[in-house]
Amino acid sequence: MSLLLCVPLLWRLDGLRVSSETRVLLEGDSRNLATYEKVESILGDTEVVVVNVRPDDLFSAAGLEAVRRISEAFFREPDVLDVKSLTHSSKPVRRGFTFDMVPFVPAGPLDDAERARLKAFCLEHPLVRNVMVSADGRNSLITVTYRGRVSGEAGERALTERVAAVLAPFRAAGLELWVVGLPLAAEEIRATLRADLARLLPAGLGLLGIILWLTFRSWRVLALVLAQQAAALALMPGVIAWSGFRLSLFSALALPLLGGVQLTWLAHLFGALRRGFRQTEKPESALAGMLAEVFKPSVFAAATTLAGMLSLTLADVGQVRDFGRLGAVGLGFIFLLTFGPGLALLRLVVLRWPVGWGGARTGGDREARWATRWTTFIARRRLAVVGLAGAILVGGGWAGRHIRTDIRAIEFLSPQSPTRRAMTELDRVYGGINVVQI
Repeated sequence: MSLLLCVPLLWRLDGLRVSSETRVLLEGDSRNLATYEKVESILGDTEVVVVNVRPDDLFSAAGLEAVRRISEAFFREPDVLDVKSLTHSSKPVRRGFTFDMVPFVPAGPLDDAERARLKAFCLEHPLVRNVMVSADGRNSLITVTYRGRVSGEAGERALTERVAAVLAPFRAAGLELWVVGLPLAAEEIRATLRADLARLLPAGLGLLGIILWLTFRSWRVLALVLAQQAAALALMPGVIAWSGFRLSLFSALALPLLGGVQLTWLAHLFGALRRGFRQTEKPESALAGMLAEVFKPSVFAAATTLAGMLSLTLADVGQVRDFGRLGAVGLGFIFLLTFGPGLALLRLVVLRWPVGWGGARTGGDREARWATRWTTFIARRRLAVVGLAGAILVGGGWAGRHIRTDIRAIEFLSPQSPTRRAMTELDRVYGGINVVQI
């Protein structure tokens, strides 16, 4: 009956998505969130991608031609409203009582004197220096405006592929290009998350299996623990969807925490069951002793953890509130799953195969001897232990002063990722500009 009640939750397994929307990611980066909201109101129904071009010599004929060709390549793209670059921008020039808009870079070849005047203008004008051209005169920005806002995984992936396709010939020619765009960053964060999960999940399961085997020396315990962890992982998307939550990169951090809490309960359950079988060979008596030993402490642990999660829902930052709400709901579900269907499954298995749950009869004596040796070791070195504890306390106090409580969107990317490297280089080259505002 318990398993049948859980079946509807499996229907939402395919619908699990982790949102990497810009607004959610910037909630932990207050310096850029206000800028993002301002830019959102200005841009309206458009999307902007910024490309930095770094030729060997920007103000040479080849360098200016590279900027022009990239700008023209983007202009030929569908849904591109505008392209602003050094070769595709104009400046007002006074003609009598009126102003004419004259291109920054005139059409046709330029001689050395004209290129020198253009370079001097770009490096001296406050609206061009560190906005369109870097202060060192080696980099230039191309701003591409697309029609319509990009939303969802499919749209962000499509835009990323389109931009990559436009720039591919220029990269193949050896031109150094950096690209920054909020949809591109969201897609890269999502791809990074998928790659991390594909690498870390098998490694984590393997490490968990080794620890459980070394602890219990039982394939039955190992299989039951992994089965319950897998069941929680499979059913959690349904719980999230039915509760009205939408996973983000911040709130998804609650899932490993919930898995650790469930693993702690399971370890206590099976440890108590093993001790029960060492005292009696009757499965019912061993199960009753296990429940009497573990249930009340587990309820207390769940209540205190739940109180901590609920306290987070009072925070001002939305991502912290979402973490607390998801943690509270998930904790209740994990508790019911572990002590409901999980306990029923354990009882069925124990009654069906009652032999071999207690381990070696000398195990308790061996554990007692190990505990005695460890206690004696600590007692003989109590001064060293006190000194080490004091050093850790002092070091922790010093480190606590350097804790940064905000989590910035860029830190979800690897230091080697293209977007993070681009934003870091742009910040350095253009004199500390706000890349989100650009």
